[in-house]
Amino acid sequence: MKLRPAQKIYDKNIFQERVLRQKIIRAIQAELPCNFGKTELIVNHNIPETIKAYPNERIIHFCVTMMTDLSTFSDRLSEDGYGEKVFYIRDSKGLDYLLDNPEYHLKYDKHIVIYTTLNKMNSLKSRPKFYELMDKAKKEGFKWTMNRDEGDAAPFDDAEHQGFESGASTEGGASLYATEFLKFFETYK
Repeated sequence: MKLRPAQKIYDKNIFQERVLRQKIIRAIQAELPCNFGKTELIVNHNIPETIKAYPNERIIHFCVTMMTDLSTFSDRLSEDGYGEKVFYIRDSKGLDYLLDNPEYHLKYDKHIVIYTTLNKMNSLKSRPKFYELMDKAKKEGFKWTMNRDEGDAAPFDDAEHQGFESGASTEGGASLYATEFLKFFETYK
């Protein structure tokens, strides 16, 4: 991916220095403006750069969006994909299959790229499956990363979504999604 000037600044000052080269593992929050090309950066820059920086690690890469269609990510993936031993989700059926049958990919793939939505990660039906996937992945020696692509259309989202995007608390004291991510992070950090 050829980076635009602002994306080069992001790559050098945020992604390389504060994400890939940090000495102490901690969550990094980088809010990027609209029309920055966040989704393309996640799909065609952040994931390949992480794979390149950690060639001997086994990593699950979560790419999480508020949008309802996973093609938001998969349609932007370059024709080259991610290379050998890297499995990535192409659509909702692929994600459901992985969540129901993770053993094969956890055994044979070095990197697993999961495109998903906040709603999918937090639904009553699939949330336990994400935890089960992570429990099994941990036993296989996987680490994990998360890229959050929150979307640009906050005025059209409900109060929970807007609260998550802005980081503001909602009537319940905190965003349901933010609270769940903190729980997920604490469980698997």
